[in-house]
Amino acid sequence: KVSVIVPAYNAKLFVREAVESAVTQPEIGEGILVEDGSRDRSWHMCRELRREYNEVRLFRHPEGENRGAGASRNVGILNARFPYIAFLDADDFFLPRRFSVTKQVFEAHPEAEGVYEAVGVHFQDEAAKRQPAIPLAAKPVSLPEEAQEAE
Repeated sequence: KVSVIVPAYNAKLFVREAVESAVTQPEIGEGILVEDGSRDRSWHMCRELRREYNEVRLFRHPEGENRGAGASRNVGILNARFPYIAFLDADDFFLPRRFSVTKQVFEAHPEAEGVYEAVGVHFQDEAAKRQPAIPLAAKPVSLPEEAQEAE
């Protein structure tokens, strides 16, 4: 089984599609949402998803701080209950049969420690295709001493 880790920051409009695309995969043992101090209503949407899906667990940084996607993924890793981990950004989604090839690779090569696969791009509309890429700025983040699982 797979633990899918979804860091969520200002993703209220997208996180439902991400979570639902994960929990419908037969290989999923759990979806771990880590709400990262969003300023929109992502926290409320994450709580709603946790109530709707038994497979979803929800975490938040102490004091509801924003610590970044890396620190949020680390919270997910530290709390994962299954031997395999997959990352899914809150504004992305898995296609059906997402893990079918991955499963074959691990079955054929039990010594493998990980599988990297190609990704595709989906644009919501033609205008989105024409938008320039947004440059990303890196900033250091620290792993929280303890993350709090939401009730």
